[in-house]
Amino acid sequence: MPLFYYEAVDGRGSLIKGVENAENKNALKAYLEKQNLTPLSVRAHFFENFASSAQKIVELRNFFLQLATLLAQKMTLKDALEILEALPDVGKRNMAHQILGQIQQGLLFSEALAKNPALFPPFAVNSLKNSENTGSLEENCRMMGLFFETQRDLKSRKRKALAYPLFVGGATLSFLFLTLYVLVPQIRTFQDAPSAPEQKVLFVLSDAFVAHPGLSLLTLVGIPLGIWGWRYLWKRKRLGANKGPATLDYDGILWLKTLALLLRSGIMTKEALVLSQQHIQVAAFKKTVGKLVDRVVQGEALHQALEKTQGFPKSAAKFAEIGENCGALGALLEQCATLEMQRLTEKTDRRLAHLQPALLVFAGGFLLWIVLSLFLPLYENFSERF
Repeated sequence: MPLFYYEAVDGRGSLIKGVENAENKNALKAYLEKQNLTPLSVRAHFFENFASSAQKIVELRNFFLQLATLLAQKMTLKDALEILEALPDVGKRNMAHQILGQIQQGLLFSEALAKNPALFPPFAVNSLKNSENTGSLEENCRMMGLFFETQRDLKSRKRKALAYPLFVGGATLSFLFLTLYVLVPQIRTFQDAPSAPEQKVLFVLSDAFVAHPGLSLLTLVGIPLGIWGWRYLWKRKRLGANKGPATLDYDGILWLKTLALLLRSGIMTKEALVLSQQHIQVAAFKKTVGKLVDRVVQGEALHQALEKTQGFPKSAAKFAEIGENCGALGALLEQCATLEMQRLTEKTDRRLAHLQPALLVFAGGFLLWIVLSLFLPLYENFSERF
């Protein structure tokens, strides 16, 4: 569902700003009125929705860490939420205001979180619900804040790893398109017949771009995407049915962190697996975890299921086996996720160290070839005439 930004007034006349997921503006206004809020404005924007996920993670991280700090000072939950409600930070103030109002109506902390599914994911609600029963709410809030900090760090690393290749590739494709669609037709007004094989190739490609610009641009984008897809399928086939990757990717590490958090909160393994699967956003990996869940539900131990399910490294199964034997499965999986993140960071940095100069040399050489193919024959023609 799309994300909307709203401004509303509560019963005390205080201005409330926040974000909520809703089917449309009218649905969000109806929801705000049920929360005893009078909506003033509701708006949605593409770029705001694009950045909303990262902003939500930062707000959740700050909320839980500061709540844990206040609870560590032996404050009651109500007093801690009242302090967060008085802070100038809009995100924490809105979260605390909504939760505090529902707690004052007689709901538990976890039940108040469950009333706001757009802000608090189901695994967080269940984790905090279990901590309320065991009296470890402060510790669990701290772990939750650290989890969202890790999630923010993983997303940031993923964006940084993709930024340079996408920039170089996009700049190269843009230059090629402008050259074939704009520059070459202008040169052909001075030189109808190509004087070199390279120029002939460029003239043919230019004719195709001018005749079918949309299809040609789609072809330029589709070729690298097709190569990437072929490499991905070849890699999956090479791994085999019962072999896992050497390291988990960013989505796998985030799932492992989620599972470790739930287990450390005291939730049973089967329930923790189901809840952690709901938090996965990538469909392919969610299907892989589904196979793992099915094996555990059928009675297999977690380390056995990890060994038999494609997509997980051998280290995850080893850590799970040790954790199951010593009764510290959540802590061992947390260490495994930290180790996998270190390995992935080293692997990504090593690949980028080779990829960046290779992309630069390829793009520079390709562009130099185009420039020489276009202008060297023109220079020769002008030299012969003058």
